[in-house]
Amino acid sequence: MWPIVYWQSAPTFDIFRHVHVSVAVATIIVVSIIVICVIARVGKSDAHPRQASWNRSLWALSVSKPHHQSYTPPAGTPAPAPSPADPEPAELIKEPETRPISQEQLVSEVKGIYAGLVVIESKCIEVVKNQTSQNDASGKLINNQSSQTGPLTKLNNDQWQALIALYRTLLHEHHDFLLASQHPSASPALRRLAAKYAMPARMWRHGIHDFLELLRHRLPASLDHMRTFIDTAYSMMALLYEMVPAFEDTWMECLGDLARYHMAIEDDDVRNREVWRAVSRHWYSRASDKAPTTGHLYHHLAILAQPNAQQQLYYYTKSLCVKTPFLSARESIMSLFEPIMSPISNPQQTWLPRVELHYVRTHGILFTGKQEERLQESMDQFLKSIGDHIALSLYRWLEPGYHIGISNICALLGYGDESNPIAQALKTPAAPSRSVSASEQFRNTRKLFNATYDAEEEEKKKNEGAEAGESRPGPPKRRPLPEDFALRGFPFVEKYFPDEWFEENIDYDDKYVKVALTDVESKTEERKERVLWLGCRIAEMEGKWLRFDKEKWQFGVNSEYEVDLDL
Repeated sequence: MWPIVYWQSAPTFDIFRHVHVSVAVATIIVVSIIVICVIARVGKSDAHPRQASWNRSLWALSVSKPHHQSYTPPAGTPAPAPSPADPEPAELIKEPETRPISQEQLVSEVKGIYAGLVVIESKCIEVVKNQTSQNDASGKLINNQSSQTGPLTKLNNDQWQALIALYRTLLHEHHDFLLASQHPSASPALRRLAAKYAMPARMWRHGIHDFLELLRHRLPASLDHMRTFIDTAYSMMALLYEMVPAFEDTWMECLGDLARYHMAIEDDDVRNREVWRAVSRHWYSRASDKAPTTGHLYHHLAILAQPNAQQQLYYYTKSLCVKTPFLSARESIMSLFEPIMSPISNPQQTWLPRVELHYVRTHGILFTGKQEERLQESMDQFLKSIGDHIALSLYRWLEPGYHIGISNICALLGYGDESNPIAQALKTPAAPSRSVSASEQFRNTRKLFNATYDAEEEEKKKNEGAEAGESRPGPPKRRPLPEDFALRGFPFVEKYFPDEWFEENIDYDDKYVKVALTDVESKTEERKERVLWLGCRIAEMEGKWLRFDKEKWQFGVNSEYEVDLDL
Protein backbone atom coordinates (compact mmCIF):
# COMPACT_ATOMS: atom_id res chain seq x y z
CA MET A 1 0.00 0.00 0.00
CA TRP A 2 2.97 2.28 0.42
CA PRO A 3 3.40 3.18 -3.24
CA ILE A 4 -0.27 4.14 -3.53
CA VAL A 5 -0.09 6.38 -0.50
CA TYR A 6 3.15 7.83 -1.85
CA TRP A 7 1.67 8.82 -5.22
CA GLN A 8 -1.48 10.20 -3.63
CA SER A 9 0.48 12.27 -1.19
CA ALA A 10 2.75 13.71 -3.84
CA PRO A 11 0.92 16.17 -6.15
CA THR A 12 4.25 17.09 -7.79
CA PHE A 13 4.44 13.75 -9.55
CA ASP A 14 0.90 14.19 -10.82
CA ILE A 15 1.98 17.44 -12.46
CA PHE A 16 4.93 15.72 -14.11
CA ARG A 17 2.66 13.01 -15.39
CA HIS A 18 0.44 15.55 -17.17
CA VAL A 19 3.51 17.26 -18.59
CA HIS A 20 4.76 13.98 -20.06
CA VAL A 21 1.40 13.33 -21.69
CA SER A 22 1.37 16.79 -23.26
CA VAL A 23 4.89 16.36 -24.61
CA ALA A 24 3.99 12.98 -26.11
CA VAL A 25 0.94 14.41 -27.85
CA ALA A 26 2.95 17.32 -29.21
CA THR A 27 5.64 14.95 -30.47
CA ILE A 28 3.09 12.82 -32.32
CA ILE A 29 1.61 15.90 -33.98
CA VAL A 30 5.04 17.19 -35.09
CA VAL A 31 6.08 13.80 -36.48
CA SER A 32 2.79 13.48 -38.37
CA ILE A 33 3.31 16.90 -39.98
CA ILE A 34 6.87 15.96 -41.01
CA VAL A 35 5.72 12.65 -42.54
CA ILE A 36 2.95 14.39 -44.49
CA CYS A 37 5.44 16.93 -45.86
CA VAL A 38 7.92 14.22 -46.88
CA ILE A 39 5.22 12.19 -48.64
CA ALA A 40 4.00 15.27 -50.47
CA ARG A 41 7.54 16.16 -51.58
CA VAL A 42 8.32 12.60 -52.76
CA GLY A 43 5.04 12.37 -54.63
CA LYS A 44 5.72 15.68 -56.30
CA SER A 45 9.25 14.75 -57.41
CA ASP A 46 8.63 11.16 -58.51
CA ALA A 47 5.22 11.33 -60.09
CA HIS A 48 4.76 11.32 -63.83
CA PRO A 49 3.43 14.68 -65.11
CA ARG A 50 0.15 13.06 -66.10
CA GLN A 51 0.00 11.31 -62.74
CA ALA A 52 0.65 14.55 -60.85
CA SER A 53 -2.08 16.30 -62.80
CA TRP A 54 -4.43 13.44 -62.03
CA ASN A 55 -3.48 13.66 -58.32
CA ARG A 56 -4.12 17.42 -58.28
CA SER A 57 -7.55 16.81 -59.78
CA LEU A 58 -8.33 14.35 -57.04
CA TRP A 59 -7.09 16.85 -54.44
CA ALA A 60 -9.31 19.60 -55.87
CA LEU A 61 -12.25 17.23 -55.88
CA SER A 62 -11.64 16.32 -52.26
CA VAL A 63 -11.44 20.00 -51.30
CA SER A 64 -14.59 21.02 -53.13
CA LYS A 65 -16.57 18.01 -51.96
CA PRO A 66 -15.26 16.80 -48.60
CA HIS A 67 -16.02 13.22 -47.70
CA HIS A 68 -18.19 12.80 -44.62
CA GLN A 69 -17.98 9.60 -42.69
CA SER A 70 -21.38 7.95 -42.51
CA TYR A 71 -22.98 7.68 -39.08
CA THR A 72 -26.03 5.60 -38.15
CA PRO A 73 -27.94 7.13 -35.18
CA PRO A 74 -29.49 4.86 -32.55
CA ALA A 75 -33.04 3.65 -33.09
CA GLY A 76 -35.66 6.19 -32.13
CA THR A 77 -33.42 9.21 -32.61
CA PRO A 78 -35.21 11.88 -34.67
CA ALA A 79 -33.50 12.82 -37.88
CA PRO A 80 -31.87 16.27 -37.73
CA ALA A 81 -33.27 18.92 -40.01
CA PRO A 82 -30.95 19.71 -42.92
CA SER A 83 -29.19 23.02 -42.69
CA PRO A 84 -29.45 25.15 -45.82
CA ALA A 85 -25.88 26.34 -45.28
CA ASP A 86 -24.35 22.84 -45.25
CA PRO A 87 -23.36 21.36 -48.64
CA GLU A 88 -24.86 18.05 -49.75
CA PRO A 89 -22.73 14.98 -48.94
CA ALA A 90 -20.53 13.85 -51.83
CA GLU A 91 -21.33 10.49 -53.41
CA LEU A 92 -18.63 7.82 -53.34
CA ILE A 93 -17.02 7.47 -56.78
CA LYS A 94 -16.26 3.80 -57.40
CA GLU A 95 -14.17 4.32 -60.54
CA PRO A 96 -13.25 7.18 -62.87
CA GLU A 97 -15.92 8.02 -65.38
CA THR A 98 -15.06 6.95 -68.92
CA ARG A 99 -16.48 8.27 -72.12
CA PRO A 100 -16.87 6.11 -75.24
CA ILE A 101 -14.40 7.01 -77.98
CA SER A 102 -15.84 7.84 -81.38
CA GLN A 103 -14.70 6.43 -84.70
CA GLU A 104 -13.40 9.84 -85.73
CA GLN A 105 -11.22 10.01 -82.63
CA LEU A 106 -9.89 6.49 -83.21
CA VAL A 107 -9.08 7.20 -86.85
CA SER A 108 -7.34 10.44 -85.91
CA GLU A 109 -5.36 8.66 -83.19
CA VAL A 110 -4.27 5.86 -85.53
CA LYS A 111 -3.21 8.34 -88.22
CA GLY A 112 -1.14 10.32 -85.74
CA ILE A 113 0.55 7.22 -84.34
CA TYR A 114 1.30 5.86 -87.81
CA ALA A 115 2.86 9.15 -88.94
CA GLY A 116 5.26 9.12 -86.01
CA LEU A 117 5.93 5.42 -86.46
CA VAL A 118 6.99 5.86 -90.09
CA VAL A 119 9.47 8.59 -89.13
CA ILE A 120 11.11 6.44 -86.44
CA GLU A 121 11.05 3.37 -88.68
CA SER A 122 12.87 5.27 -91.43
CA LYS A 123 15.50 6.34 -88.94
CA CYS A 124 16.01 2.75 -87.77
CA ILE A 125 16.35 1.52 -91.36
CA GLU A 126 18.92 4.24 -92.03
CA VAL A 127 20.93 3.31 -88.93
CA VAL A 128 21.09 -0.36 -89.89
CA LYS A 129 21.98 0.51 -93.48
CA ASN A 130 24.84 2.75 -92.39
CA GLN A 131 26.21 0.19 -89.95
CA THR A 132 25.94 -2.82 -92.25
CA SER A 133 27.51 -0.94 -95.16
CA GLN A 134 30.86 -1.84 -93.60
CA ASN A 135 30.21 -5.55 -94.17
CA ASP A 136 31.51 -7.36 -97.21
CA ALA A 137 29.35 -8.06 -100.24
CA SER A 138 28.07 -11.35 -98.81
CA GLY A 139 26.87 -9.66 -95.67
CA LYS A 140 29.23 -11.62 -93.44
CA LEU A 141 31.97 -10.37 -91.15
CA ILE A 142 35.45 -11.80 -91.23
CA ASN A 143 37.16 -11.48 -87.86
CA ASN A 144 34.93 -8.47 -87.14
CA GLN A 145 36.36 -6.73 -90.21
CA SER A 146 35.03 -6.03 -93.66
CA SER A 147 37.01 -7.39 -96.57
CA GLN A 148 36.54 -4.09 -98.39
CA THR A 149 36.21 -1.20 -95.98
CA GLY A 150 38.51 -2.18 -93.10
CA PRO A 151 37.63 -2.52 -89.41
CA LEU A 152 34.16 -1.74 -88.15
CA THR A 153 33.54 1.46 -86.27
CA LYS A 154 33.41 0.69 -82.56
CA LEU A 155 30.37 2.05 -80.76
CA ASN A 156 30.70 3.26 -77.20
CA ASN A 157 28.22 2.62 -74.41
CA ASP A 158 26.33 5.89 -74.91
CA GLN A 159 25.87 5.17 -78.61
CA TRP A 160 24.52 1.70 -77.88
CA GLN A 161 22.15 3.12 -75.29
CA ALA A 162 20.92 5.69 -77.79
CA LEU A 163 20.26 2.99 -80.41
CA ILE A 164 18.42 0.81 -77.89
CA ALA A 165 16.29 3.81 -76.90
CA LEU A 166 15.51 4.48 -80.57
CA TYR A 167 14.37 0.91 -81.21
CA ARG A 168 12.47 0.82 -77.94
CA THR A 169 10.57 3.90 -79.10
CA LEU A 170 9.72 2.17 -82.38
CA LEU A 171 8.39 -0.84 -80.49
CA HIS A 172 6.24 1.43 -78.34
CA GLU A 173 4.85 3.11 -81.45
CA HIS A 174 3.92 -0.27 -82.90
CA HIS A 175 2.32 -1.20 -79.59
CA ASP A 176 0.22 1.98 -79.56
CA PHE A 177 -0.78 1.52 -83.21
CA LEU A 178 -1.91 -2.05 -82.66
CA LEU A 179 -3.88 -1.22 -79.52
CA ALA A 180 -5.61 1.69 -81.22
CA SER A 181 -6.38 -0.11 -84.48
CA GLN A 182 -7.60 -3.23 -82.66
CA HIS A 183 -9.68 -1.29 -80.14
CA PRO A 184 -13.03 -2.95 -79.33
CA SER A 185 -14.80 0.11 -80.70
CA ALA A 186 -12.81 0.13 -83.95
CA SER A 187 -14.62 -0.48 -87.21
CA PRO A 188 -13.77 -3.54 -89.35
CA ALA A 189 -11.94 -1.31 -91.84
CA LEU A 190 -9.79 0.12 -89.06
CA ARG A 191 -9.04 -3.34 -87.71
CA ARG A 192 -7.82 -4.46 -91.14
CA LEU A 193 -5.18 -1.73 -91.32
CA ALA A 194 -2.61 -3.69 -89.30
CA ALA A 195 -2.80 -6.63 -91.70
CA LYS A 196 -3.06 -4.39 -94.77
CA TYR A 197 0.19 -2.58 -93.97
CA ALA A 198 1.88 -5.75 -92.60
CA MET A 199 2.50 -4.12 -89.25
CA PRO A 200 3.47 -7.30 -87.31
CA ALA A 201 5.99 -8.25 -90.01
CA ARG A 202 7.40 -4.71 -90.14
CA MET A 203 7.66 -4.63 -86.37
CA TRP A 204 9.70 -7.82 -86.38
CA ARG A 205 11.91 -6.94 -89.33
CA HIS A 206 12.69 -3.26 -88.80
CA GLY A 207 12.04 -3.04 -85.08
CA ILE A 208 13.74 -6.20 -83.81
CA HIS A 209 15.45 -8.54 -86.28
CA ASP A 210 17.68 -6.06 -88.11
CA PHE A 211 18.95 -4.57 -84.86
CA LEU A 212 19.56 -8.02 -83.37
CA GLU A 213 21.65 -8.93 -86.41
CA LEU A 214 23.60 -5.70 -86.01
CA LEU A 215 24.24 -6.56 -82.37
CA ARG A 216 25.17 -10.14 -83.24
CA HIS A 217 27.80 -9.04 -85.72
CA ARG A 218 29.36 -6.85 -83.00
CA LEU A 219 29.72 -9.66 -80.46
CA PRO A 220 31.30 -10.03 -77.96
CA ALA A 221 31.51 -6.26 -77.39
CA SER A 222 27.74 -5.89 -77.72
CA LEU A 223 26.80 -8.87 -75.53
CA ASP A 224 25.30 -6.93 -72.60
CA HIS A 225 23.42 -4.60 -74.92
CA MET A 226 22.07 -7.55 -76.89
CA ARG A 227 20.76 -9.16 -73.71
CA THR A 228 19.09 -5.90 -72.72
CA PHE A 229 17.38 -5.46 -76.06
CA ILE A 230 16.24 -9.09 -76.25
CA ASP A 231 14.62 -8.74 -72.83
CA THR A 232 12.92 -5.51 -73.93
CA ALA A 233 11.62 -7.02 -77.17
CA TYR A 234 10.52 -10.22 -75.44
CA SER A 235 8.49 -8.28 -72.87
CA MET A 236 6.83 -6.27 -75.64
CA MET A 237 5.95 -9.41 -77.63
CA ALA A 238 4.57 -11.12 -74.54
CA LEU A 239 2.40 -8.07 -73.88
CA LEU A 240 1.09 -8.04 -77.45
CA TYR A 241 0.39 -11.77 -77.23
CA GLU A 242 -1.96 -11.05 -74.33
CA MET A 243 -3.52 -7.82 -75.62
CA VAL A 244 -3.68 -8.28 -79.42
CA PRO A 245 -4.79 -11.90 -79.96
CA ALA A 246 -5.64 -11.25 -83.62
CA PHE A 247 -1.96 -11.88 -84.47
CA GLU A 248 -1.14 -14.47 -81.82
CA ASP A 249 0.41 -16.83 -84.39
CA THR A 250 2.95 -14.15 -85.27
CA TRP A 251 3.63 -13.27 -81.63
CA MET A 252 4.26 -16.92 -80.72
CA GLU A 253 6.79 -17.35 -83.51
CA CYS A 254 8.50 -14.07 -82.63
CA LEU A 255 8.73 -15.12 -78.98
CA GLY A 256 10.32 -18.38 -80.11
CA ASP A 257 12.82 -16.49 -82.28
CA LEU A 258 13.76 -14.13 -79.44
CA ALA A 259 14.26 -17.03 -77.05
CA ARG A 260 16.47 -18.73 -79.66
CA TYR A 261 18.58 -15.58 -79.97
CA HIS A 262 18.94 -15.53 -76.19
CA MET A 263 19.92 -19.19 -76.21
CA ALA A 264 22.55 -18.59 -78.89
CA ILE A 265 24.45 -15.95 -76.87
CA GLU A 266 24.48 -17.93 -73.60
CA ASP A 267 27.76 -19.74 -74.28
CA ASP A 268 29.14 -19.45 -70.75
CA ASP A 269 26.02 -20.38 -68.78
CA VAL A 270 24.88 -23.84 -69.89
CA ARG A 271 21.95 -23.91 -67.49
CA ASN A 272 20.60 -20.58 -68.72
CA ARG A 273 21.12 -21.71 -72.28
CA GLU A 274 18.96 -24.79 -71.73
CA VAL A 275 16.26 -22.69 -70.07
CA TRP A 276 16.00 -20.47 -73.13
CA ARG A 277 16.10 -23.52 -75.40
CA ALA A 278 13.05 -24.89 -73.57
CA VAL A 279 11.29 -21.51 -73.82
CA SER A 280 11.93 -21.33 -77.55
CA ARG A 281 10.74 -24.91 -78.07
CA HIS A 282 7.59 -24.12 -76.10
CA TRP A 283 6.62 -21.18 -78.34
CA TYR A 284 7.48 -22.96 -81.60
CA SER A 285 5.46 -25.99 -80.50
CA ARG A 286 2.45 -23.82 -79.68
CA ALA A 287 2.79 -22.06 -83.03
CA SER A 288 2.96 -25.40 -84.87
CA ASP A 289 -0.16 -26.57 -83.02
CA LYS A 290 -1.97 -23.51 -84.37
CA ALA A 291 -0.54 -23.98 -87.88
CA PRO A 292 0.36 -27.69 -88.20
CA THR A 293 0.82 -27.50 -91.98
CA THR A 294 3.58 -24.84 -91.82
CA GLY A 295 6.94 -26.44 -92.53
CA HIS A 296 9.39 -23.79 -91.34
CA LEU A 297 8.17 -24.16 -87.74
CA TYR A 298 9.33 -27.79 -87.73
CA HIS A 299 12.63 -26.62 -89.18
CA HIS A 300 13.08 -24.35 -86.13
CA LEU A 301 12.24 -27.25 -83.83
CA ALA A 302 14.80 -29.42 -85.61
CA ILE A 303 17.53 -26.90 -84.85
CA LEU A 304 16.50 -26.83 -81.18
CA ALA A 305 16.46 -30.64 -81.01
CA GLN A 306 20.26 -30.85 -81.04
CA PRO A 307 22.00 -33.06 -80.04
CA ASN A 308 19.11 -35.57 -80.41
CA ALA A 309 19.85 -36.73 -83.96
CA GLN A 310 16.78 -38.94 -84.29
CA GLN A 311 14.44 -36.12 -83.18
CA GLN A 312 16.21 -33.75 -85.57
CA LEU A 313 15.57 -36.21 -88.39
CA TYR A 314 11.87 -36.33 -87.51
CA TYR A 315 11.46 -32.55 -87.58
CA TYR A 316 13.57 -32.02 -90.70
CA THR A 317 11.71 -34.66 -92.71
CA LYS A 318 8.34 -33.44 -91.49
CA SER A 319 9.18 -29.87 -92.53
CA LEU A 320 9.67 -31.22 -96.07
CA CYS A 321 6.50 -33.31 -96.27
CA VAL A 322 3.75 -31.20 -94.69
CA LYS A 323 1.21 -29.36 -96.80
CA THR A 324 3.31 -26.16 -96.84
CA PRO A 325 6.87 -27.54 -96.97
CA PHE A 326 10.00 -25.61 -96.09
CA LEU A 327 12.30 -26.45 -98.98
CA SER A 328 15.38 -24.87 -97.39
CA ALA A 329 15.35 -27.78 -94.94
CA ARG A 330 16.95 -29.87 -97.71
CA GLU A 331 20.14 -27.90 -97.13
CA SER A 332 19.83 -27.81 -93.35
CA ILE A 333 19.33 -31.56 -93.04
CA MET A 334 22.75 -32.11 -94.61
CA SER A 335 24.33 -30.65 -91.45
CA LEU A 336 22.84 -33.70 -89.71
CA PHE A 337 23.77 -36.29 -92.33
CA GLU A 338 27.30 -35.24 -93.31
CA PRO A 339 29.13 -35.91 -90.02
CA ILE A 340 27.26 -39.19 -89.52
CA MET A 341 27.97 -40.40 -93.07
CA SER A 342 31.57 -39.22 -93.04
CA PRO A 343 34.13 -42.04 -93.52
CA ILE A 344 36.39 -40.21 -91.07
CA SER A 345 35.60 -40.74 -87.41
CA ASN A 346 34.34 -37.61 -85.66
CA PRO A 347 32.90 -36.72 -82.22
CA GLN A 348 29.28 -37.02 -83.37
CA GLN A 349 29.82 -40.61 -84.48
CA THR A 350 31.48 -41.35 -81.14
CA TRP A 351 28.90 -40.12 -78.65
CA LEU A 352 25.72 -41.00 -80.58
CA PRO A 353 24.03 -44.25 -79.47
CA ARG A 354 24.69 -47.02 -81.97
CA VAL A 355 21.03 -47.56 -82.79
CA GLU A 356 20.57 -43.84 -83.45
CA LEU A 357 23.75 -43.63 -85.52
CA HIS A 358 22.81 -46.49 -87.84
CA TYR A 359 19.22 -45.30 -88.22
CA VAL A 360 20.13 -41.73 -89.17
CA ARG A 361 22.87 -42.99 -91.49
CA THR A 362 20.32 -45.20 -93.27
CA HIS A 363 18.11 -42.18 -93.89
CA GLY A 364 21.14 -40.18 -95.00
CA ILE A 365 21.90 -42.80 -97.66
CA LEU A 366 18.27 -42.81 -98.82
CA PHE A 367 18.11 -39.00 -98.89
CA THR A 368 21.39 -38.32 -100.70
CA GLY A 369 21.60 -41.45 -102.87
CA LYS A 370 25.26 -41.75 -101.86
CA GLN A 371 27.09 -44.69 -100.24
CA GLU A 372 24.31 -47.06 -101.31
CA GLU A 373 26.73 -49.96 -100.83
CA ARG A 374 26.45 -49.28 -97.07
CA LEU A 375 22.63 -49.25 -97.03
CA GLN A 376 22.09 -52.92 -96.21
CA GLU A 377 24.84 -52.87 -93.58
CA SER A 378 23.33 -49.82 -91.84
CA MET A 379 19.87 -51.38 -91.86
CA ASP A 380 21.17 -54.67 -90.45
CA GLN A 381 23.09 -52.92 -87.68
CA PHE A 382 20.03 -50.87 -86.77
CA LEU A 383 17.69 -53.88 -86.68
CA LYS A 384 20.24 -55.84 -84.66
CA SER A 385 20.42 -53.25 -81.89
CA ILE A 386 16.85 -51.90 -81.84
CA GLY A 387 15.41 -54.75 -79.74
CA ASP A 388 17.81 -54.33 -76.82
CA HIS A 389 17.46 -50.56 -77.04
CA ILE A 390 13.67 -50.76 -76.68
CA ALA A 391 13.98 -53.21 -73.78
CA LEU A 392 16.25 -50.79 -71.91
CA SER A 393 14.18 -47.72 -72.74
CA LEU A 394 10.81 -49.20 -71.69
CA TYR A 395 8.13 -46.47 -71.80
CA ARG A 396 10.71 -43.85 -72.80
CA TRP A 397 10.63 -45.48 -76.22
CA LEU A 398 7.11 -44.22 -76.94
CA GLU A 399 8.14 -40.86 -78.38
CA PRO A 400 11.22 -42.08 -80.31
CA GLY A 401 9.06 -44.94 -81.59
CA TYR A 402 6.51 -42.80 -83.38
CA HIS A 403 9.25 -40.41 -84.50
CA ILE A 404 10.88 -43.34 -86.29
CA GLY A 405 7.56 -44.36 -87.82
CA ILE A 406 6.83 -40.85 -89.12
CA SER A 407 10.38 -40.47 -90.47
CA ASN A 408 9.89 -43.72 -92.37
CA ILE A 409 6.62 -42.40 -93.80
CA CYS A 410 8.46 -39.27 -94.96
CA ALA A 411 11.05 -41.51 -96.62
CA LEU A 412 8.26 -43.39 -98.42
CA LEU A 413 7.03 -40.01 -99.67
CA GLY A 414 10.49 -39.25 -101.04
CA TYR A 415 11.21 -36.57 -98.43
CA GLY A 416 8.83 -34.21 -100.17
CA ASP A 417 9.88 -35.06 -103.72
CA GLU A 418 6.86 -34.43 -105.95
CA SER A 419 7.99 -37.11 -108.41
CA ASN A 420 7.75 -39.81 -105.73
CA PRO A 421 5.27 -42.58 -106.75
CA ILE A 422 3.27 -42.44 -103.51
CA ALA A 423 3.22 -38.65 -103.56
CA GLN A 424 1.88 -38.86 -107.11
CA ALA A 425 -0.72 -41.45 -106.11
CA LEU A 426 -1.99 -39.25 -103.28
CA LYS A 427 -2.73 -36.47 -105.73
CA THR A 428 -6.00 -36.20 -107.63
CA PRO A 429 -5.93 -37.31 -110.37
CA ALA A 430 -3.07 -39.74 -109.91
CA ALA A 431 -0.19 -39.40 -112.33
CA PRO A 432 2.47 -42.07 -112.96
CA SER A 433 6.01 -41.27 -111.89
CA ARG A 434 8.49 -40.73 -114.70
CA SER A 435 11.52 -40.46 -112.45
CA VAL A 436 13.77 -43.53 -112.39
CA SER A 437 15.71 -42.26 -109.37
CA ALA A 438 12.51 -41.67 -107.41
CA SER A 439 11.31 -45.21 -108.12
CA GLU A 440 14.65 -46.66 -107.08
CA GLN A 441 14.64 -44.61 -103.88
CA PHE A 442 11.12 -45.85 -103.16
CA ARG A 443 12.18 -49.50 -103.50
CA ASN A 444 15.09 -48.95 -101.10
CA THR A 445 12.85 -47.14 -98.62
CA ARG A 446 10.28 -49.95 -98.77
CA LYS A 447 12.94 -52.33 -97.50
CA LEU A 448 13.53 -50.14 -94.46
CA PHE A 449 9.82 -49.67 -93.84
CA ASN A 450 9.04 -53.38 -94.04
CA ALA A 451 11.99 -54.21 -91.82
CA THR A 452 10.95 -51.79 -89.07
CA TYR A 453 7.24 -52.72 -89.21
CA ASP A 454 6.44 -55.45 -86.68
CA ALA A 455 3.19 -57.12 -87.77
CA GLU A 456 3.09 -59.47 -84.75
CA GLU A 457 0.74 -61.70 -86.75
CA GLU A 458 -2.18 -59.38 -86.00
CA GLU A 459 -4.09 -61.04 -88.85
CA LYS A 460 -4.61 -64.06 -86.57
CA LYS A 461 -6.28 -62.06 -83.79
CA LYS A 462 -9.92 -61.13 -83.54
CA ASN A 463 -10.66 -57.57 -84.40
CA GLU A 464 -11.99 -56.34 -81.07
CA GLY A 465 -11.42 -52.75 -82.18
CA ALA A 466 -13.71 -53.03 -85.19
CA GLU A 467 -16.62 -51.91 -83.03
CA ALA A 468 -15.14 -48.43 -82.85
CA GLY A 469 -17.07 -47.48 -85.97
CA GLU A 470 -16.25 -46.60 -89.53
CA SER A 471 -15.91 -42.85 -89.10
CA ARG A 472 -13.47 -42.65 -86.20
CA PRO A 473 -10.69 -44.76 -84.63
CA GLY A 474 -12.43 -44.79 -81.24
CA PRO A 475 -15.13 -43.20 -79.08
CA PRO A 476 -15.12 -39.39 -79.18
CA LYS A 477 -14.61 -39.21 -75.41
CA ARG A 478 -11.09 -40.54 -75.80
CA ARG A 479 -8.21 -38.11 -75.94
CA PRO A 480 -5.77 -38.03 -78.85
CA LEU A 481 -2.61 -40.07 -78.56
CA PRO A 482 0.73 -38.23 -78.65
CA GLU A 483 1.41 -39.62 -82.12
CA ASP A 484 -1.86 -38.11 -83.32
CA PHE A 485 -0.47 -34.64 -82.64
CA ALA A 486 2.80 -35.61 -84.33
CA LEU A 487 0.92 -36.67 -87.48
CA ARG A 488 -0.91 -33.37 -87.88
CA GLY A 489 0.08 -31.34 -90.92
CA PHE A 490 0.55 -34.17 -93.40
CA PRO A 491 -1.81 -34.09 -96.39
CA PHE A 492 -2.75 -37.76 -96.01
CA VAL A 493 -4.25 -37.28 -92.51
CA GLU A 494 -6.50 -34.32 -93.32
CA LYS A 495 -9.60 -36.54 -93.40
CA TYR A 496 -8.31 -39.18 -91.02
CA PHE A 497 -9.08 -37.49 -87.69
CA PRO A 498 -12.57 -36.25 -86.74
CA ASP A 499 -13.00 -32.49 -86.61
CA GLU A 500 -13.44 -32.42 -82.84
CA TRP A 501 -10.57 -34.83 -82.17
CA PHE A 502 -8.07 -32.11 -81.21
CA GLU A 503 -8.90 -29.64 -78.48
CA GLU A 504 -7.12 -26.31 -78.68
CA ASN A 505 -7.14 -25.80 -74.91
CA ILE A 506 -4.96 -28.87 -74.23
CA ASP A 507 -1.62 -27.71 -72.86
CA TYR A 508 1.66 -28.75 -74.47
CA ASP A 509 2.65 -30.85 -71.45
CA ASP A 510 -0.71 -32.62 -71.56
CA LYS A 511 -0.13 -33.55 -75.20
CA TYR A 512 3.37 -34.95 -75.11
CA VAL A 513 4.22 -35.66 -71.48
CA LYS A 514 1.21 -36.47 -69.34
CA VAL A 515 -0.58 -38.37 -72.10
CA ALA A 516 2.51 -40.46 -72.70
CA LEU A 517 3.20 -41.30 -69.05
CA THR A 518 -0.29 -41.85 -67.64
CA ASP A 519 -2.47 -44.89 -68.25
CA VAL A 520 0.28 -46.56 -70.26
CA GLU A 521 -1.49 -49.90 -70.33
CA SER A 522 -4.78 -48.41 -71.51
CA LYS A 523 -2.98 -46.44 -74.21
CA THR A 524 -1.26 -49.62 -75.34
CA GLU A 525 -4.62 -51.33 -75.73
CA GLU A 526 -5.96 -48.29 -77.54
CA ARG A 527 -3.05 -48.43 -79.98
CA LYS A 528 -3.79 -52.09 -80.68
CA GLU A 529 -7.42 -51.23 -81.37
CA ARG A 530 -6.29 -48.41 -83.64
CA VAL A 531 -4.13 -50.78 -85.71
CA LEU A 532 -6.99 -53.24 -86.03
CA TRP A 533 -9.43 -50.48 -86.93
CA LEU A 534 -7.09 -49.24 -89.67
CA GLY A 535 -6.73 -52.78 -90.95
CA CYS A 536 -10.51 -53.10 -91.25
CA ARG A 537 -10.79 -49.81 -93.08
CA ILE A 538 -8.00 -50.72 -95.52
CA ALA A 539 -9.61 -54.10 -96.18
CA GLU A 540 -12.98 -52.48 -96.86
CA MET A 541 -11.59 -49.77 -99.12
CA GLU A 542 -9.16 -51.83 -101.18
CA GLY A 543 -9.51 -55.54 -100.52
CA LYS A 544 -6.84 -56.40 -103.05
CA TRP A 545 -3.93 -57.14 -100.75
CA LEU A 546 -5.54 -57.18 -97.28
CA ARG A 547 -8.89 -58.77 -96.47
CA PHE A 548 -10.90 -59.22 -93.28
CA ASP A 549 -13.19 -62.17 -92.60
CA LYS A 550 -16.04 -60.84 -90.46
CA GLU A 551 -17.28 -64.34 -89.64
CA LYS A 552 -13.96 -65.63 -88.34
CA TRP A 553 -12.79 -62.15 -87.33
CA GLN A 554 -9.43 -62.74 -88.93
CA PHE A 555 -7.18 -60.82 -91.29
CA GLY A 556 -5.59 -62.42 -94.29
CA VAL A 557 -4.35 -61.83 -97.81
CA ASN A 558 -5.38 -63.17 -101.17
CA SER A 559 -3.66 -66.42 -102.08
CA GLU A 560 -1.77 -64.84 -104.95
CA TYR A 561 0.02 -62.52 -102.52
CA GLU A 562 0.90 -65.11 -99.88
CA VAL A 563 4.67 -64.82 -100.33
CA ASP A 564 7.55 -64.11 -98.00
CA LEU A 565 9.04 -60.67 -98.45
CA ASP A 566 12.73 -60.62 -99.29
CA LEU A 567 14.05 -58.14 -96.74
